[in-house]
Amino acid sequence: MCGRYTLHTTDELEERYRVEVSEAIRPNYNVAPSQMMPVILHPDDEAQWLAADTEEDIRVLLTPLESGVLETFEVSPDVNTVRVNNETLMAVC
Repeated sequence: MCGRYTLHTTDELEERYRVEVSEAIRPNYNVAPSQMMPVILHPDDEAQWLAADTEEDIRVLLTPLESGVLETFEVSPDVNTVRVNNETLMAVC
C-alpha cells in the first residue's frame, strides 16, 4: 500500500486553496499512485501549466509536497489482516 492516501472531501481543497474543484473529483478512500487526482500548483506556475504543450512541460511542475504539509497517522497492524474488516480500522480525525 505504499504511496496511497485518502481524499475525504474536496471542501478543504476549495477552501484552503481558493479553487473550484471539478464535480469529476469525488472522495476516494484508497487513492493509488496510478489514479488521476487533483494537483496543487504554486500560483506562480499557473501560466506555465496552462501553456504546456508536452508531457515534459507538465512533468517539471509536478514536485513533491514539502515535508510536514500532509498529516500522517499511525495505522493499526490489523489493517493488513484480511479477517479484520470493521469500524475499528477507521480513525476519527
